[in-house]
This record gives sequence, C-alpha cells and structure tokens, in this order.
Amino acid sequence: GGEVAAVQLTTSVDANGDGAIDPITEMGLYAFEGIRPGEYELRQTPRLGWLQTMPVAPAQAVSLVSGTTVSDVDFGNGRLGTIEGRKFEDLNGSGVRDAGEMGLDGWAVELVDPATGNVLDTQVTASVDIDGDGVIDPQSESGLYRFVELVSGTYDVREILQGGWIQTSPVGGVHTVVLGYDQTVDGVDFGNQASPGRINGQKFHDL
Repeated sequence: GGEVAAVQLTTSVDANGDGAIDPITEMGLYAFEGIRPGEYELRQTPRLGWLQTMPVAPAQAVSLVSGTTVSDVDFGNGRLGTIEGRKFEDLNGSGVRDAGEMGLDGWAVELVDPATGNVLDTQVTASVDIDGDGVIDPQSESGLYRFVELVSGTYDVREILQGGWIQTSPVGGVHTVVLGYDQTVDGVDFGNQASPGRINGQKFHDL
C-alpha cells in the first residue's frame, strides 16, 4: 500500500442550516479539502462488529483533476448479526420449554452453511450471570449459547446429541435461520429428554 495522505472522521453537518440534522442526508459525511490533483485510493478503517458492504473492493480509486470536486465516494457498512438460544431439559418430552425446565450446560451446538454443509463455528452451552447478581438461575441463565459477528445470510443450527438423551425439539433436529444485518435472532432452542432407563432383576425362592 501507498503512503496515507490524510485521514478524516465522518461527522454530521447541518448542510441546509435549518438547525436540525437529517440522519439520512446530513450524517456520516466526510471531505478532504485542499488535495493536490492526482490519483488516490480512499478506504475506511474497519470497525469491530461491522462489515463493509460497499464497495466490494476494500478501496475506491479516485482521479482528482485540478479545480474539480469528486463526490459520492461512499462506503456502506452493515452491523453484523447474532444467533442465540438455549439448551434445556425437556422433562415431559413436550418439545416446548415449560416452567421449571432447566438449561443444560456442556452441549456442543454447530453453526452450518446449508449450501455446503460446512461447520462454520461451534459453541458449547454454558451458564451466564446475565443479571450480575452473582447467582446462576438454572432456568434462565444456564444452557446458553451464542454465535456473534455473522454476515447476513441463511444458516443451519444443530446440536451434537449426547448419549442417553432424546432430542425433542426442534422438529427435524435443525433450525434454519435467515439472518439480516444488525439483527439478533434469539430463541433458537434445543430440547432434550433423558432416555428412559430400565431396572431389572429376579425373584427367587431362597431355599
């Protein structure tokens, strides 16, 4: 890359002087003043949690001619999305999380690209002290997982079934999630019921 000639931060400008900032036309503006004619590339500094959506290339090439202004050299960004849910013990096998059914920690949940079948990420369900009271509520703060900083698109979310358990939800075993930018899709939950056990023996005549 070449030498950085100048840096500007985007800002708001009351362009029409009406005393109010229009968030559509008067926010996120930048300008480089007093620039010598020549060839330049304009690029933005990436920010955590955001994805550049335009232009497709990281930078925009600009040819500046003496005495002219090059306008509309714009950059688009979308805030990345989140998919989250809970793994719970479905005591009655109803497929629905009922009151009193607790979360299950230590289960692997996979994020899958449905087009290729590739596993994009794996998270393990865990307890999180959401309200910061120093106590884990087994119903609302355990069995949690979250996939973060996701681009918009369609994802499959599935669990890795453990021995001794039966999956009760979702139907078919997989959630298909359509995620947009700046969106959180929650409630992507998985229910499991412990497999019924068996105890047997023999009654005998003890002579």
